[in-house]
Amino acid sequence: MEVVSFPLVLYINETAIAVLSGVEHTIVTTFDAQTGHQLYQSPVFPGSPLGLEILSPDWPGDPTRDVITLSDNGHVRRFHHLLLAWDTPLSEMVKGTPRFIATSLSKVYVVSIVPHSKYSSLSVTTLDSVNGAILETHQLDSSLLPQEDVQVVGSHSSTPLAIWHEKGKIKVNVLGTKSITTLAAAVSPSQETFLTSARL
Repeated sequence: MEVVSFPLVLYINETAIAVLSGVEHTIVTTFDAQTGHQLYQSPVFPGSPLGLEILSPDWPGDPTRDVITLSDNGHVRRFHHLLLAWDTPLSEMVKGTPRFIATSLSKVYVVSIVPHSKYSSLSVTTLDSVNGAILETHQLDSSLLPQEDVQVVGSHSSTPLAIWHEKGKIKVNVLGTKSITTLAAAVSPSQETFLTSARL
């Protein structure tokens, strides 16, 4: 699995940059994008940071893009002007180890790794971005060996994706749905090109 190294830097807008840092704790700091001067720093929260994402503005009369973080203790937090807006613990309701976080235009997704005897599977938890309520959690039809990689891409869009390698094929899931697309990739010996076919 991919190992995330910190601090993690995220461009919020033309005026501010957010930095996620900490070891066994989580801190979010924002800096002026032009001067580099520190603007705000959040309180210290328990749990090593795993991911940092942004949300579309949804506070009435406030164009600020809020920050969402995921910590290894299973806490998802939303910060508004680096004040804690909500804090949702997943550990009591979600099986597996939280690993990735992504956002769409109105929801937050957490992808967790669920260990089994010989393989692992993926579960996806959907949260309401406004209040942090858990809307749904489900396991994907997946079977991953320990050395196989998982990626989450397309965050802060209408279709963030989970992508992983399984039994020689590439599997793709649009987060928030249960459907999986399989991409079978093969190399042509004569042309040395990749031929990719997709099927649901």
